[in-house]
Amino acid sequence: MPSLVARIYPIQRMPRTFGIFDYDVPEGMSVTRGDVVMIPFRKTMICGVIAEIIQATKSSYARKPIRTKIENLHLSQNEIAFFEFLAHDLAQSVPSVLDAALPTPPKRISSRGLTLPSEPLLIPKSEAPIVMEIAKRLATTSQAFVMSPDLRRSASIIAAYAGSQTKRVITVIAPTIKDATLLASHLHHLSPLLLTGEETNASRYRLWSAWRAQTSGMLIGTRLALLHTHPDLSTIFLVRSGHEQHKQSHRNPRYDARQITLQFAKQSHISLYFLDTIPLVDDLEIFSRADVIDLFEKPETRIISLTRSPHQPHPLLAYQTSELMEEMLRQGKQILCVYNKKGMSRQLLCQDCGYDFLCDKCLRPCVPYEQTLHCPVCLSTRPIPMSCPSCKGVRLQPKGFGNRALVQVLKSLFPAATVTRVDSDEPSPAMNASLLLVTDYYLEHFFDAFHPPALGCVIKLDTDLLLTSPSFRATEQAMRSLEDWRGIARACKATFIAQTRHSELMEEWLSHPYRVHQKERSFRLMFGHPPFERWMKVEYKTAKDQNREQALLELQKSLRCLDPAPHIIKRKKGVQFYLEVCCPLSSVPSVLSIFSKLPDAYIIDTNPLF
Repeated sequence: MPSLVARIYPIQRMPRTFGIFDYDVPEGMSVTRGDVVMIPFRKTMICGVIAEIIQATKSSYARKPIRTKIENLHLSQNEIAFFEFLAHDLAQSVPSVLDAALPTPPKRISSRGLTLPSEPLLIPKSEAPIVMEIAKRLATTSQAFVMSPDLRRSASIIAAYAGSQTKRVITVIAPTIKDATLLASHLHHLSPLLLTGEETNASRYRLWSAWRAQTSGMLIGTRLALLHTHPDLSTIFLVRSGHEQHKQSHRNPRYDARQITLQFAKQSHISLYFLDTIPLVDDLEIFSRADVIDLFEKPETRIISLTRSPHQPHPLLAYQTSELMEEMLRQGKQILCVYNKKGMSRQLLCQDCGYDFLCDKCLRPCVPYEQTLHCPVCLSTRPIPMSCPSCKGVRLQPKGFGNRALVQVLKSLFPAATVTRVDSDEPSPAMNASLLLVTDYYLEHFFDAFHPPALGCVIKLDTDLLLTSPSFRATEQAMRSLEDWRGIARACKATFIAQTRHSELMEEWLSHPYRVHQKERSFRLMFGHPPFERWMKVEYKTAKDQNREQALLELQKSLRCLDPAPHIIKRKKGVQFYLEVCCPLSSVPSVLSIFSKLPDAYIIDTNPLF
């Protein structure tokens, strides 16, 4: 006689080739797709989510019964479909995705309330009409990209929108814990919940339960908050949408918040708004020009050429820049100089044979410090050798400039000024110095757009630095960095100076940014770069190099049998081989189908950062 059988996803990390298990539904128990239940699994009890209910006859093996149904805990059809899509798109098992996304009921649920710091959200009076106009436009469209100069303006836009849409369920995703915490504290009047990802399972479960119990409200968090779905979710804000921290790269599931927000919004008809200083080239395929809202005024900006400036006191300091710095220092104003290279120089070379000192572990160029070589990737260090390992020559020449060397240059040029270096190697810098030499570390860890310092000027010493990075995104990254620091200058009411050897490109960007984006888009289309092809990355985890290479070669053969076949590049990172798989969009389903059948020794990133 047929009986009811529940096909269940265990909430537990499992191999990608595993996923669903059959359990008997006890007589008298009423369950449906999306219910969360307790099930016996091996020698313990765990939670599971019901995928479907079927009728089945008795099988040759004894199916275990569901133990209990967890009341008031149910995932909607859209939520289940979202997790199933996400698992397929990431080449992971659905149980592993659910394990990363959902907290499980703890043995003891605390009744302690969730408390957040509270700070006022203030903006200049002159900007209030701009913020209200943006909120009004967002209320009339289901998707938009808002060019917001900093986190403070983004918070004011979200507050204005939420104030006019009081019945909506809103999720706000920030790239870092610092950003999420600042947003939550300054949007305290909206009673948001905050999820940073650092909570214990019990705290996450208490927060998740409180979130799902709300019929309207706001959840603010890092990318993990996107996986804490809500059955009535209506709006998603992705703050600083171009930030790399929206991507989880170092452990499974390796998901990108930008990609899955698009899918979730499309699948569930959710309003989606990106907020950042500028859109990425990929964003042009999502948002039309009419969807891009750019209403905030730009700060005073000066482009200074490093190739045309006479009598330069230093290769990284134009004559006009040094004059302006002297004037600012005479007026007692603080100066922020931006240079994103640590150490004494960029690299160390042998003058006799050209030997480049690379890291022994990851083969990346090492950065020279005073007495040591540092790898910026794996963070390993070693002493600077007395002679070249290749030709035994002693003419070892540092090339380029690091921020430690620039500190000494600035001290010699401006002897009356106090100079402080701010980077990850300097845990407690003197922030009251008259001249700060900073890396991106300052932007991520010290700068607070809600309480900006009083600066005279912000100087980007080498705007071209990212233009030379080995990535098809080099121009995009350089422009986004320029706009990030220009946003800081705006928040601090400071003059912004960008030094460059490519003044024509920078001037074109400032005058016609959309034109530069369109050029980049045409290059991407011509050479088969994202978003017109999808790039994936595959490694193989084993102790033996020979087995690793052989496994990847076998995978390469199977992928090349597809029609259309992806373009595959075999690369080496240190002693490890990996494959870059460049897929035409029409071949992506076939590639994901092959990936879903691979053992977990294959480490697959279906949306890597290149």
